Amino acid sequence: MSAYRIIEEAPLGAIIRFSDGTPRPPDRFKRKLSAWRTRNDRGRLVRKELPTDTPSGPRPGGFLLHIGDFGSNGIILIKFHRFFQATSALEFEIETLPPPGSIRILRPYGDSEELEYLAPDAAAADI
Repeated sequence: MSAYRIIEEAPLGAIIRFSDGTPRPPDRFKRKLSAWRTRNDRGRLVRKELPTDTPSGPRPGGFLLHIGDFGSNGIILIKFHRFFQATSALEFEIETLPPPGSIRILRPYGDSEELEYLAPDAAAADI
C-alpha cells in the first residue's frame, strides 16, 4: 500500500512495515545489510500530517514512525523516529493494529497530535 493510504487508513499506534522490495542480503555483508535495513524495517505510527498548502508551496504530508529506543539500565537515551513523505516510493503495510481496549496518550504537535504512549488499559493510562 502507498504512503497516502497509510495516512488515510492506519490508526495511530499501528505497527507499519516498510520495504523497497529488494531481497535481504546475507548476514556476512554488513554494509549491504545495514543499507538494506534503512529501507526495510517496521515501526509504530506516532504522527500523521495531512497535505497542506503553505506560502512556499504545497506540502504532500506524511507520517512519523517510532522505530526504536536506545539506552541502558531502563533509561532511554535516544528515541529513533523516521518520517516518510506521502510521495515515498517505498511500499507500506499495516502489520498490527493497536490491541482492543488500549488507550492512546496523545500530545499536541503543531496542527496535529503525536502518540506519546500506547497504554494497554485505562489503569496504565492514569500514570
